[in-house]
Amino acid sequence: MTHLSDFSFLQRAIGLSYVLLWFLYRIQITGGYSCLYMHRFKRGELKTIVTALILVMLPFQLYYGKCTLWHLYEEGFVQILGHIVTKPEFLWTQADRDLITPTDYSLCIGFSLQIGTLLLLQCFWKYLAKLVARATFMTSKEFKFYIIMTIVNIILFPVLQYNFSRDIYNYTYKEIMPQLVYGCELMLISMLGGVSHFRFRKLLSNSQYRNDAQFITHKMKYFQDLNLLLSVALFIFSLCFIILSADGLTAKKTINMHKFAADFLICNINITCIIVWVIVILIFHPKKTVEEHTRIPDTSFSSSSSTEQDTKIHQYK
Repeated sequence: MTHLSDFSFLQRAIGLSYVLLWFLYRIQITGGYSCLYMHRFKRGELKTIVTALILVMLPFQLYYGKCTLWHLYEEGFVQILGHIVTKPEFLWTQADRDLITPTDYSLCIGFSLQIGTLLLLQCFWKYLAKLVARATFMTSKEFKFYIIMTIVNIILFPVLQYNFSRDIYNYTYKEIMPQLVYGCELMLISMLGGVSHFRFRKLLSNSQYRNDAQFITHKMKYFQDLNLLLSVALFIFSLCFIILSADGLTAKKTINMHKFAADFLICNINITCIIVWVIVILIFHPKKTVEEHTRIPDTSFSSSSSTEQDTKIHQYK
């Protein structure tokens, strides 16, 4: 029900625009655009795949924000039951109603790409632990589960959009239900981040008596701290989404109809959204000193032999 906040999409659109510009600059100063070469896609390198997903996801989110802003300022507001609210879709002009379907699907595609990116991040921790500390971070079954869920989520949100756009449902459901599922999945990913945090602690504890303990601690602590910050931001982000969406399914819509409560939650969503993607970018495009030692571009879905991995670790100590 984020449409109930007058300036929520303006705030988010401006914020994501800055993130996109900074992301392009960040890629350039941390190794350049060679990470997007086709042979890296063929090798299934995680950094390349995640970078491409973010580069596609951000424009989709900006398109949704642009169209929503256009509707907000062109259609204006109406008074319903004594409350001034955004004009409902059925009162829009035909030209604006024609943009509803592509706008809604652009949001859902953005949701799919975001969830997929954050799930692939969990896979990245496995490669990082294996490469830097020569340790097991998760089982192969868990790793495969994240890959499968990434693929499932690519089609999940467009399917939800299609299903709840049918006339048998309340017209608000096509917005509320994808957002509710999105919020629940983000909450789950934030909890997975908490699990990863304790795995990092265990890994660092087991590595403290090794000859290369200082090297491992320095590199893994950077990613552990970012993972913790990301998990907290995702928790707040998802909680606000769940509260707003669940309230939108009730008859009274108490929170959504209370202007301050809705705006407060939406402001938290907009701010934590920016924090989340800045942290993800910092993880996959860290400072050169960190990247050189962890060899992020070489993390891929293809398995390498233990001898090859040991050689890489030795070279970057």
